[in-house]
Amino acid sequence: MKSAEILSEARRRAGLTQRELARRTGVAQPTIARIERDLVDPRTGTLDRLLEACGARLSAETVPGHGIDR
Repeated sequence: MKSAEILSEARRRAGLTQRELARRTGVAQPTIARIERDLVDPRTGTLDRLLEACGARLSAETVPGHGIDR
């Protein structure tokens, strides 16, 4: 899943507008719009901060069969 989809879905589930999310996080609303339109790929820290403000969490998991340990 792309950052754009993850953020957009989390924001909508939280019932927040882009402006409200911008106020809560200090990330400019136009930046949030560009992320959601998949025009920019945010840094992990930025995405994490945005998701946390939506009540969501960014996590990673190992996928068996990929990488050097397969």
